[in-house]
Formats: sequence, C-alpha cells, structure tokens
Amino acid sequence: MKVRLTQDQENVEDAEDVQFEIWKANSQEESELIEAKHEKEGIYSVKKTFQEDRIYYVQTHVTARGMHVMPKKQFVVGNVSEEAEEDQSHGSH
Repeated sequence: MKVRLTQDQENVEDAEDVQFEIWKANSQEESELIEAKHEKEGIYSVKKTFQEDRIYYVQTHVTARGMHVMPKKQFVVGNVSEEAEEDQSHGSH
C-alpha cells in the first residue's frame, strides 16, 4: 500500500510519522498499525499480506509539518459476496 503526501502541490519528503492502520470490517478494535517507509517523491509505503477474503479498512496516520491527517479508505480483498459485503460494511458506519 502506498500514499503520496503533498502540501501546496509539492511532495512532502520530511514527514515526521506515517503509519497505516488496517482492520477487517467490524473489527477496528483488532487493528494493526504498520510504520510506513519513505520511498521517494512524497511516497510512503507498507507491505501487508492478507489471509482472508474480506472487506478491510485502511487509515493512514500522517504527522508532517505541524499537521496531523487521517484519511480512511475501504477496500475488498478477494471475492466477497454482495450479502457478506453488506453485513461487513454495516458495522463500520
């Protein structure tokens, strides 16, 4: 997973802290926090292998230049039926 950090259309190369918090839908209390590695051109990344076909969430925790932002995205790993998708995503709202 990768995130590109920018401020005023310029890449942020000096972030103080970038972490990816990953959890299964309906299980945020069991989240995993992974420290990101700075690559180049404002890109920070982590590697993660997923064992289950499920709906997951990732929230990037970024501290840089006196600011803290936490964008969150939902994504699907593997094949998840529409019914399972509805069941899993309802508990996260």
